Amino acid sequence: LAYWAGVEMVYATPGNFADFWLPSGIYLAVLLRTPPRRWWAFCVTAGVVNFTADVIVHGQSVSLGAGYALLNAGLALAGAILLERWCRPAFSFARLPHVLLWGLVISFISSLLSALGGAALKVTLRGGDFWQDWFLWWIGNLLGTLVAMPLTLGILDWQAERKAFRGREGAVLFLSAGLAGWLLFRQPDPVVIPPAVLYLFLMWAALRLGAAGVAATSLLLVVISLWLTAAGLGPYSSFPT
Repeated sequence: LAYWAGVEMVYATPGNFADFWLPSGIYLAVLLRTPPRRWWAFCVTAGVVNFTADVIVHGQSVSLGAGYALLNAGLALAGAILLERWCRPAFSFARLPHVLLWGLVISFISSLLSALGGAALKVTLRGGDFWQDWFLWWIGNLLGTLVAMPLTLGILDWQAERKAFRGREGAVLFLSAGLAGWLLFRQPDPVVIPPAVLYLFLMWAALRLGAAGVAATSLLLVVISLWLTAAGLGPYSSFPT
């Protein structure tokens, strides 16, 4: 259900502008908290959901939908295999070597290879600019993993981390960050307040709420900023797409 929701979020955004692929982070986090002997079940589930959403719900061609499903499920699985072997006993954002390896794997292995395959498939079947499609796929997959994986791991590890959770402070941070992002991206041009001030909310989350808090705040700001930019608002709406 979470994977499907991530797919629908992309399709729901005006013009599919915000192609940040949240299912990649959700899927990778679930694999890293599941015994490897059961990975095949999640791989099949992710592929079926991806194919169903693309082909049956949104009318993509069967060949394109099947290729996208294989790429999204298969290369994230390859990233999980590498992280499971390199990050023992279990991957954790509390360990700096694990974070560095995670950044290496998702930036230059799983997301990069997935983007190359996806761009090649799209250009072959539908035409287009290979390098532009590759860049958009890579950035979207990478952004989705950066945002969704820490948040998903925080949810899955809730039993172990709930003592450190600050519910009231988290709610205040979430609401204030959302309001600030909404107001900032609705400023008239030229803008008075630079978008960089939103990093203050991420610093607050990092210092007080951990990786899951940063990821939740990032997801909210990403959705607000990309949605309003796609609607022609904010400091980046005049940039060429």
